[in-house]
This record gives sequence, C-alpha cells and structure tokens, in this order.
Amino acid sequence: MMENLTATWEWLSTSPLLALTLTVGVYWAADKLWERSGRHPLLTPLLITVTVISIVLVVAGIDYTAYANGRAS
Repeated sequence: MMENLTATWEWLSTSPLLALTLTVGVYWAADKLWERSGRHPLLTPLLITVTVISIVLVVAGIDYTAYANGRAS
C-alpha cells in the first residue's frame, strides 16, 4: 500500500497534473467561499487562490518556477 502511495506521489510530483489540480481545486473552494460570504470584495476567488497557493508553495518549499512548469520537486 505505501509503495503504491509513494509511486503515485513521485509520479504526481513530476507531472503538471498536481499543479493544475491544486490551482483548480483552490479556485473552486475560493469561489464557494466567495458565494457564501455574499460576494465580499476581500474574498474574491482570484485573491484567495493566489494567497493560498503562495502559502502552500512556501510551506512545501516548492519554487514558483517549478510550480509554474508543473513540477512539484
């Protein structure tokens, strides 16, 4: 089981799929938050998405260039 999980992570970390999934998933959640907040101007999906992805990249130690190229490592 752990070998499959490790192999999957290794594949994802070298695939653009991880960056794409992260971006779309965060945007989707930010859009839902924005709708629930009554479309508060400080909770626009773009602002929230950029903030959350920036935090994830810093915490995970991923270089922005690697993220932009679709590489998590």
